[in-house]
This record gives sequence, C-alpha cells and structure tokens, in this order.
Amino acid sequence: MNSSIHSYLILIYTDAESVRLNVGFDYMANADGRLPGTLLSGWGYLRGDMQACLWVVALFVGLSWLGRLRLPPLAAARAIGLPEFQA
Repeated sequence: MNSSIHSYLILIYTDAESVRLNVGFDYMANADGRLPGTLLSGWGYLRGDMQACLWVVALFVGLSWLGRLRLPPLAAARAIGLPEFQA
C-alpha cells in the first residue's frame, strides 16, 4: 500500500512532460535507500534488540515527516477534487 501511495504522489506532483524522468528518479532513489535502511535496521537490532530497531524506524519516520513539510501544496489534488493532506 505504501508503494502505491508513494507512486500516486509522484504522479500528482509531476507535469506531463517529465513523468518518465521523475518516476525513474524515484525508482533509483528508492533502490539507493534500501542499502542504508537494511544496514541501519540490522545495526539497531544488534545494538538493542527490537526496541532499538523500532527507535531507528521512528527516527526515519520523523525525518520523512519533516521532509514532507517542504513539499508545495497539492494544487493538482484540488484541481481534480481530491482533499488535501493535513499536517
């Protein structure tokens, strides 16, 4: 479910001329993030069992939320009648 929402948001934020470029960049960034995510989750588990692993996950969820604050408003969502996401 997370992947489909993520792909949907990329399509909402891109224009028609650069869809392929933006989706390709997204796949590249996703693959690039898997290695550090795998290493950090393994490190967290080795350092403090499942609780440390979940704290590492919580840290990255918080960083993702902060990064989301920098996104422009979803003008395209209003144009097609979808509700905007609330912070």
